[in-house]
Amino acid sequence: MKPLTKAGIILIVIGLSFLVSTLYRSTSESGNFSTGTMMSGLEPNAWNVEWNASLPYTPRFLKYFLIPREHRMDIQTNTVIDVYVLDSEGAQLWLAEGKLEPTFSFEGVRQQVVTFNIYNRDDYSFLVHNPSADNAPYTLTVNGYGIETDLLYLSLIITVFGAVVTIVSFIPRGSGRRKQSLANKKTVLPAAVLAILMLSLSTASCAAQFQASSILAPSWMKEGTYVNYDFTQTGKSYSNGVLDTSKSHTVYFLNGTRIQSRNVTSVIFRWECTNLKENMATLDVSYSVTSDLASDNFYTSTLVDVDIANRRVSFQDGTLIGTTNFWLPSSPADGQEIMLWDVPPDKVTATVRAKQPNGEDLFTGQTLEEPQRIFMLQNITGTMNGEEVNEATFWGGGMYEYDTGLYVGGPIRRDSLFTALGIDNSDSPNSMTTNVEMGPAKIVINWGYVLGLAAFVGSIILVAALLLIKRRRQRR
Repeated sequence: MKPLTKAGIILIVIGLSFLVSTLYRSTSESGNFSTGTMMSGLEPNAWNVEWNASLPYTPRFLKYFLIPREHRMDIQTNTVIDVYVLDSEGAQLWLAEGKLEPTFSFEGVRQQVVTFNIYNRDDYSFLVHNPSADNAPYTLTVNGYGIETDLLYLSLIITVFGAVVTIVSFIPRGSGRRKQSLANKKTVLPAAVLAILMLSLSTASCAAQFQASSILAPSWMKEGTYVNYDFTQTGKSYSNGVLDTSKSHTVYFLNGTRIQSRNVTSVIFRWECTNLKENMATLDVSYSVTSDLASDNFYTSTLVDVDIANRRVSFQDGTLIGTTNFWLPSSPADGQEIMLWDVPPDKVTATVRAKQPNGEDLFTGQTLEEPQRIFMLQNITGTMNGEEVNEATFWGGGMYEYDTGLYVGGPIRRDSLFTALGIDNSDSPNSMTTNVEMGPAKIVINWGYVLGLAAFVGSIILVAALLLIKRRRQRR
């Protein structure tokens, strides 16, 4: 066997071994840690920075080393907080200049599970801000899972390079008899090239994407369309530093009153389309709290008319309530401006955030059975009922399924459907059920598995075929 052939086979073995190790590591979690101040709480309008105990009294972060893979962060708090993930450069910039340039941001969250992808091995800091007027006890629990992308790319590069070296070693050089052997080995090269092309095509097919135009009036809205949002408490809560195992729920009303239910088993907000004529839909909107105590049950409902094109909500006597944001135009472009409130002379607008900082699509599995592509809102500005509003006072970090524009998670504040019920809500749903057909779900076993398996099988078949052909010709 030629030295070059041996070198190529050794590289292939190293690459495949590295690949198998990478795939095996993907079955285990990494970077598991939890941080927070669940007992004392974060003071109003404060950040979770620590201060050095000696001079100079400079702020510092707790740093966590994260590896390139997908991470899930479970955010638990009794109020609304903002969470920012900063890389080492972002942390240094915030400490030195007070300039916030996060790698990932999750604003206006309460009890929520979010996902984000890390692409560079680095120290990352988790900056938490409390925008409310009350103390905010919180915990952040972070787990990493899936394929380590940098190791995957490295193992594939080594494997492919080894395969190329092996193929090159079969190309005869020189003259005379070697030229004659070239004619006998011409069949090897087309087969090798075909194998590489097939591998490349299978990889490229995993990156196919389809774009849809933005639609104002949702095509999925029909008679019988419904969405249930479950607000039942799932996280831990504390009272005077003691874990409270009972589940209670308080309903706040726009007139300043409230009712509290104990031993709560479910809290459901539901809207259902009962009639649709052209762009005018009649929605049956309801809010129910179910308790083990019959006296603590609560239910209220009303009928409203909604122009599904501009999302204006009115009582059935024609009295205008406002604009609902339980759905927005579908398939918006990143950076596109969207109208959130349009009741002259007041208007509120926001820009769409449909991409991660690295240019990849946003996904979530917070309230859905499967991770879906989503978009979020940022730069919320304008006036509502004569008052200026922003992310903290108007809608917050709402998330919308990309292909339908349907609201799927994040805080809900001051929406017209709640106003129709007289309820002042600021919670985030834990889950949702609907008969609306969502867009294609994100594949949990991502393309890295497909690519790794294709490279593994393809390289073995390629090397085995080349060695078999060479051995048969040597026997001749």
